[in-house]
Amino acid sequence: MGSIVLTHAVVALALPGLGQERASAPVERRAAQDLPPGLPEEPCSLVEPARLAELDAKEAIRHLNAETSGCVWVVGPEGLPAGDLLVRIYLPLSEEAAALASEHNPDDEYPTTPGELFSVQRENLSTPDPLAGATEIEVVREDRLDMGDRGVLVHVNSTGGTGEHTGTTSLLVLDGERLTAIEYSVTGDEAVPASDGVDALLVAMAEDMGR
Repeated sequence: MGSIVLTHAVVALALPGLGQERASAPVERRAAQDLPPGLPEEPCSLVEPARLAELDAKEAIRHLNAETSGCVWVVGPEGLPAGDLLVRIYLPLSEEAAALASEHNPDDEYPTTPGELFSVQRENLSTPDPLAGATEIEVVREDRLDMGDRGVLVHVNSTGGTGEHTGTTSLLVLDGERLTAIEYSVTGDEAVPASDGVDALLVAMAEDMGR
């Protein structure tokens, strides 16, 4: 394996200007020269074309680094609010990679076991991210799921510095060392309530992916 450049690149879920035309190929944001075994090189293909068509998905952006492989779309499915759909696959870091990463970003957490990975990603769902502009996060609902080794469905409302609200429903499923995260985010002028329709969509997508 070639050398890995460990960075904390973030894909923003608000994508102004997207959604005008369906992209012929995903835009790539790559932060690693080589992916660890087990992380898909084509994360945008994790969702079936028929599902993407059903969601009226547009403008895929692919994000790859040493920790995660993911893809984000702007979606506008019938019967659900338009928003951003994110699918990510995570793997624990090796002890060597975690030590190297902590030298560059000592304040971040670098899980090296599946249990740590699940716990860190669950904690991140309810922790304000200054890079994303969130100042407050309220956990509205959290349900455990009978999927994989561990599964959870969480809906949070975050408030940005300019007063905008983002409601994000996230599904996490741990299966062996592989953690699948599916998120649906909607931004508005008021708090965004949890949606049974979005919940059902995320569960169905996880089942499509064999989680």
